[in-house]
Amino acid sequence: MPLLPIYKKKQGQIARWTTFLTLVALWLFATYKCFNGFPDWDWARTVYVDGIIIPLIDYQMPEVTPRLLTSLGIGFFLIIISAYLCFLSQKTSDFLIDTESEMRKVSWPTMREVVKSSTVVIVAIVILALYLFVVDIGFDSIFKNVF
Repeated sequence: MPLLPIYKKKQGQIARWTTFLTLVALWLFATYKCFNGFPDWDWARTVYVDGIIIPLIDYQMPEVTPRLLTSLGIGFFLIIISAYLCFLSQKTSDFLIDTESEMRKVSWPTMREVVKSSTVVIVAIVILALYLFVVDIGFDSIFKNVF
């Protein structure tokens, strides 16, 4: 028996993995922004190791600093929390399983229906924009003549 068994392992796999990978992408982006977004961290300027060069892609890794380690630690912690929520938490897992089962019941529109609906929306937006433009010009001329 595994140390942490996955709750209802065979159910809701698409919704769980999609949610988990989306959260991982968000956490990685947040970690990157955290690392690059705080240039005034004075305590983080200490360099422990020189940058590492990856020769095949001609990319130099950033220097290992407390700021990098803090950012990676926070990102790793958030990824672990996401994995727990998506695969081990009963409430979240049941929600994702129910979401996937409901999404299978949805009647998805055909491409032709999507094109027709989008055309109607675009035409309505253009007509509304023209109407507001004319009204704006009218009010502008009225207020210029009054004041």
